[in-house]
Amino acid sequence: MNLAYKVMMNQQRSYTLRQYAVICIGTNALDDYEEQTMKIIHDLEPGHKLILMTPYNARADTD
Repeated sequence: MNLAYKVMMNQQRSYTLRQYAVICIGTNALDDYEEQTMKIIHDLEPGHKLILMTPYNARADTD
């Protein structure tokens, strides 16, 4: 998630981030997934649309 955030921010700073920002990573086991997700949402500039594609497994654990 940290790498996805860095890529998004680099593209945003260089004005190469497209209108639809698609982030597709596995995030089931992050302990702070809510904080990480809110950071992405908060730092995305107006005019962009965020699409999150994440796998979901109700039985995934953090180990």
